[in-house]
Amino acid sequence: MTNHINVTTCYLVGGAPTSGKTTYAYVLAAQHQAVQLSTDNIRSWMKKLTKVDDYPNLFITEGITAEEFYAKYDTPESVVEQEIGEGKEVEKGIVALLQSKFPWERLVIEGIALTPSFVEKLIRDFPNINFIPTFLFDDNVERIEQRIHGRGLWGPKDSYPDYIKPLEVKWVIKYHEFFSSEATKLGFDILRIDDLINDDSLVE
Repeated sequence: MTNHINVTTCYLVGGAPTSGKTTYAYVLAAQHQAVQLSTDNIRSWMKKLTKVDDYPNLFITEGITAEEFYAKYDTPESVVEQEIGEGKEVEKGIVALLQSKFPWERLVIEGIALTPSFVEKLIRDFPNINFIPTFLFDDNVERIEQRIHGRGLWGPKDSYPDYIKPLEVKWVIKYHEFFSSEATKLGFDILRIDDLINDDSLVE
């Protein structure tokens, strides 16, 4: 029989889309022999287990096209606000996960739902877990543009119109600013993407 234990160490990787969270989380998981999860995974599980009426913000993008979404949320600020609202719903799933027991002690969670204010709450509410947070930040607009135009954000780059991508660039930049401002205010360290790229110890 498998012994079920509580998570004792949890690495948290937050940041805007395209900031390299998944890649960095993979490195951490490999270095520390930890299980890796994304908040996208948790969001998907929640959508299978919940109802629209109970968690409406989880289902905002369900069944609509990129054109329809960005017609409704047509400014960077409105998209960021929507993402934060959806993240608030995902927070409940993350809390439920940490309250459960699994056959592993070390966990890496990455995703845009891991805002600095939510991480501060986790640290306060789960004193028995050693949380190690990292917030990734990128202010290189050209790199953000290349990533979004090169691979897409809503979906694969060829699955939705190119005219939408400049708005995606703008809201991703705005979300980086949100993470940087909130992390600084709460006293969390920020890892700049340029430093991550240039630090060989982080990409071994």
